[in-house]
Amino acid sequence: KYDKAQLDQPALAKVRDELFYLLGRYHYREGNFKEAIGLFSSVPTSSKFFARAKFMEGISYVRTYKAKPAARAFKVLLRTATEAPKTAEIKNFDELSKLSLARVFYSVGQFKLAIKYYDLIPQSSRSWLQSLFEASWAHFQRNNFSKALGNIHTLNAPYFENEFFPESLILKSVIYFQNCLYKQAQSSVKEFYARYPAMKKELSAIVKNHKDPADFYEYTIKIRKQQANLPPEIGRYARSVLRDKVLTKTFKYVEELDRELKQVQTADPAWKATAIAGVVLTDLTLQKSLAQNAAGDLAQRRIKRLIREINELQKQAIKVEYEIINGMRNKISAEMRKEQKAAAKRARGTGRIVPDDEHLFWPFDGQYWRDELGYYRVKVRSQCGR
Repeated sequence: KYDKAQLDQPALAKVRDELFYLLGRYHYREGNFKEAIGLFSSVPTSSKFFARAKFMEGISYVRTYKAKPAARAFKVLLRTATEAPKTAEIKNFDELSKLSLARVFYSVGQFKLAIKYYDLIPQSSRSWLQSLFEASWAHFQRNNFSKALGNIHTLNAPYFENEFFPESLILKSVIYFQNCLYKQAQSSVKEFYARYPAMKKELSAIVKNHKDPADFYEYTIKIRKQQANLPPEIGRYARSVLRDKVLTKTFKYVEELDRELKQVQTADPAWKATAIAGVVLTDLTLQKSLAQNAAGDLAQRRIKRLIREINELQKQAIKVEYEIINGMRNKISAEMRKEQKAAAKRARGTGRIVPDDEHLFWPFDGQYWRDELGYYRVKVRSQCGR
């Protein structure tokens, strides 16, 4: 209901920064990015809301496809994180800024810079695996197929059986195809087919059998508690999607309302007989029902989004498989053949694996070790033109 000028008055000095931030979030949600940016940029460096506001300023620029001011906002936040005490919040926004900068640079084709910022995400971060996956695309764009495949090898390590990157198998097949290694490319596509279409079918059945949001909420609880009797891999995949921050907050809100309801129900009988107790009980019951519906609807949308993503990747897999078959029959189009040869030429020398003074070359023998994760390289020798 308020504009920036109404909030910028002496009487509100103690809460002005928070109000700027909150009003900025409102405008961001409404898609009013210009107003949001004006509010976020008004939060001073000294404020405890600065990190959040500056990050949202950068994200608002990203949403308006303005890479340069977005990068500036994230870089300011990184400098602040270097100078300020490392609180949990500062550390969190520091990592998010690095990830966002990497994505900004990737979006404008500056793949080397993108890789630089992806590499700054530490292995201890929740975003590390995601950064590793996204960096593999940047390495692919730079024809560094060895590192791209090495990252994909890490993503599919048994340490991360609860994490899923189906697109990594499509990228893997594309890399091998680009290098005319058709058998390896086909093997990667088959690996995708062996896992994900079946998962999509199972997930579609879950949505179909639990259409009502309240019912889906109850079923989601069972999935999260591993009581839904799903096949192990399907259960892990569903849980990986249903544990994001927004969904977790929504479920915690329902739990809090349930706790308050129990508190009312076990209260002193004399108080429970009063009119106010009846109002409180009715309100809490209604709010809990609405919150359960909201949580179920959100969980349902997460699963549906996952189904759509697998469906799109399946279409990509079909296209790649079609080109692989043409390649094996030597029926690739002249344009595609030219692209393969150009990629092979640009990649010449990037497949060599030469460790520096701080590293040792150690052949992979089927065992995964934690200190090797993220450092894998795969030898790729193009067969194009041979």
